[in-house]
Amino acid sequence: IAVTRRGFGRVEYGQLRTLAPFSSGPVPIDSVRLFAWPGMPTLDESNYCDGCDYQEVAIGFVDNGDGMFGSSDGTADKDAVYFYGLGPSDWSDMYDPSRPDSVYFDNPYETRSYYYLTVSTGGDPIPGPPRRIGQESGTVTGGAAATPTTFQERFHFETDAVYVPTTIPPVGVAWQKWFWITLDPNESFQATFDAPGIEPGAQARFRMLLWGLSYGGSCFPSPDPANHLADLTVAGSFVGRFGWNRPFSQPEPPFFIDTLVAGVQASGNAVRLTVPYVCPGRSDQVAVAWFSVSYPRRFEPVGGKLAFDAAPAPGGAVYDIGPFSDPTPPRVFDVTDPMTPVEVT
Repeated sequence: IAVTRRGFGRVEYGQLRTLAPFSSGPVPIDSVRLFAWPGMPTLDESNYCDGCDYQEVAIGFVDNGDGMFGSSDGTADKDAVYFYGLGPSDWSDMYDPSRPDSVYFDNPYETRSYYYLTVSTGGDPIPGPPRRIGQESGTVTGGAAATPTTFQERFHFETDAVYVPTTIPPVGVAWQKWFWITLDPNESFQATFDAPGIEPGAQARFRMLLWGLSYGGSCFPSPDPANHLADLTVAGSFVGRFGWNRPFSQPEPPFFIDTLVAGVQASGNAVRLTVPYVCPGRSDQVAVAWFSVSYPRRFEPVGGKLAFDAAPAPGGAVYDIGPFSDPTPPRVFDVTDPMTPVEVT
């Protein structure tokens, strides 16, 4: 099962009935198992990890109550398996909670993650009990429960369109070989982003990775500026001019912009980055890798769905989430462990 982004997936028996191991007919629900690679999608270069292996993923079922997945006559083709999956690229702490929550993992090899659905049989049994999505009570007990009004939302924007293999990263910095665009003087990068549910008047944290590719020339007799320059405007506000130099006898370094911006709206926020023209004799080429935005967001769903990271609350927390347009009550899942989600009832 190919997964392109984080979230719940659903596969119906009718989609599987012609595929092994389901082509022989319906199977007992307790025999259906799902497996995936846990943790980071790729191994660290310094770790060959002999102990790494696929692990079972907890799943849930939609069925007619007969204990079987599917039926021979097609009446149960809507029987379904549902599960929580992670995509190939995401925030690093989604795969490994010990990693920083501001670092995004961009998978250099895959555009899909893969989950493997199989059946345990008497002739080829899978050890251990099947893992299933459990339930836990959402009732707050004891202590004064907090009532948060916002949570920290985050979005990452990146397009790998230009290949520049000549960049050399400093120690401790990931090697960035793919970029969104390269810019020369008087050229601009433009993009837009939405910030659904942003708290009115709140500032957003804006981060951007740039990489100086080359520079040359001089503005003599006027004083020379930094080797690389970039003017940034976000949501209609000029953030500033950023400049950085290539260290003597060192490779071109990356440059991180990390700043707070005001005026961000729920939709249609424009980002514009320009390499300014300073003087006729100067050259300056800069590559744009990605940008990310984080901000306080209200508990308002979009399209009937909302995902958020719950802040620690020793006395418990009560979340007022809405509005929902569908009259069917929403379902709530705790996906702290993506391999073992739990439904909150």
